[in-house]
Amino acid sequence: MSPARLSARAMRGASALEFALVLPLMVLLLYGIVSFGAVFYSQMALSRAAEDAARAVTFLPKVANGQTQDYTPIKTEVVNSLSASLIVPAASNGSVTARKTWLQNNVQSAVSVAQGACSGASATCVTVTITYPYQLTWILLPISLPFSSGNGSMSSWLPTTLVGKAVVRIS
Repeated sequence: MSPARLSARAMRGASALEFALVLPLMVLLLYGIVSFGAVFYSQMALSRAAEDAARAVTFLPKVANGQTQDYTPIKTEVVNSLSASLIVPAASNGSVTARKTWLQNNVQSAVSVAQGACSGASATCVTVTITYPYQLTWILLPISLPFSSGNGSMSSWLPTTLVGKAVVRIS
């Protein structure tokens, strides 16, 4: 066997070894990018739903003093807004009706609407807060790479809940 032929064969083996060492790192990097992208997409959808709900507050009829405002239409608006996005689990993502059903069962009760005074003004503000159970909707494999949180416990780098909040001044 000639020396030139031996070195070409050795080079092919070295390339395969380098590929085998780099491939897991590249797959992990790609998984991280897609996972963080899914979190950002979900957070944007929540923020948009909170903004839509806050805008809908302005269309509610005014109530007389001493009466409480019914915010059920606002919670329905949150479900309608979120059903337009793809943040529900894949098993419940077949149609808009299936998404709405999942959101009504898992998210509608986590929508809070609070009325109070605006800071620095004599007006009334309404705050819409949505707490979303993100751990139920991990898009990819629910791989949870543990890391130490500093207090001795292990934690995941993926969030378990996301929060969207919007404030609107109504008067």
